[in-house]
Amino acid sequence: MRLKYIMPDWDDYIDPNFDFEKDEFSANNKAERNDIYIYELMGDASPCNGILVSLAQLIKKKGALKNHDTSNENPVTVREIMRIPKRLIVMGDCGAFTYKGNDEPAFTPEEAAKIYETLGFDIGASVDHMIVAEKETVDEKGNKKKVPLTEEELRKRIDITNKNAEKFIKEVRERNYKFTPMGTIQGITKEDYAEAFKKYVQLGYEHIALGSLVPKKDEEILEIIKAIGKEYKKLPAKKKEKISIHLFGVLRPKLYKYYKENGITSFDSISFFRKAWLRSSKNYLGVNGEWYAALRVPQSTLPQNIKKIKKKKISLVKVANLEKRVLETLSKYDKHQISLEETLKLLIKYDKLFERSSEDGDRIRDAYERTLRDRPWETCDCPICKEIGIHVVIFRGSNRNKRRGFHNTIVFYNDLMKIRL
Repeated sequence: MRLKYIMPDWDDYIDPNFDFEKDEFSANNKAERNDIYIYELMGDASPCNGILVSLAQLIKKKGALKNHDTSNENPVTVREIMRIPKRLIVMGDCGAFTYKGNDEPAFTPEEAAKIYETLGFDIGASVDHMIVAEKETVDEKGNKKKVPLTEEELRKRIDITNKNAEKFIKEVRERNYKFTPMGTIQGITKEDYAEAFKKYVQLGYEHIALGSLVPKKDEEILEIIKAIGKEYKKLPAKKKEKISIHLFGVLRPKLYKYYKENGITSFDSISFFRKAWLRSSKNYLGVNGEWYAALRVPQSTLPQNIKKIKKKKISLVKVANLEKRVLETLSKYDKHQISLEETLKLLIKYDKLFERSSEDGDRIRDAYERTLRDRPWETCDCPICKEIGIHVVIFRGSNRNKRRGFHNTIVFYNDLMKIRL
């Protein structure tokens, strides 16, 4: 068995014709650019088994679904909107994270089911309510404050989730909807998850998802998986073959070996994509399994960077000229036209203008030197590294940063596909 990796949609697409040498978009107006998604960039070699699209986009008015009217009986499908190829699964969830501070979910089971159907989802998750330690409220003076949730409030959320799952699958059956319903479980204890799993199977769910796992440690998740697995193993062989269990939002490689025997078949996570810019020393995943620091070349024209430059009383023109030289030098280094020492010296000189308080100068210098010395982009065959070379390890703007995130996802996915459970 191979695990399925479902990639969450972050409304992250790129300008395929961005000019890296000139550092320019293909068109200044975004509407005039032909921006594409990662799976379009990859062609047939997709870096995932499916795409997770949240109905929260309809609430937040952000993402591919932000401008779509679900009251229309014949809307364009999510697959058409996002140009998702048929080989990829389109999975939907209700975006419980966006309404975690509310007493009730943002959708009723009936509303969610209709949206999944009209937008042509392959799999749709039931309406759940997250288990969180606290929620944000506003007092009489308009001040925001966080209030812990009581045991009673948390139990109410579990009850809402379970009842919604029952109503959801009933709605799907009565309306004869074409998408596959997936029952989402929320719980406090491993017993909560196991009991809900047992109930959901009795309701007729063959696809089941586990929520509120993100903040939990590996050990806690393993206990939940084993508790559910105990119930899963009691099922008749033919029933077990039909059951698929999905883990929402978690990627835990240390637990892979426990998945098959406990019915876990898929998970979603955006962590490898986000690592492209979240850490100073682990931004680019090499095909050798090693992480490398991206080479930071901040955009001098950004307001926050202009403030830093003015504080140091340095000419903005001189900084812009140095910035241009750094980018030109990195391109020359990529072509083996200039030495590592000269490249590193200029890169550090520019980097010091925007030094971050959390980073030690010598440490980041060593990290940059390692990236330049090892040239990891040269040993990667992914279309991103082959097309843009050293630019994939330059920390600068969304078109470089997102491509690096996509590269990380590709490397991760290729490694995942080598694992047979």
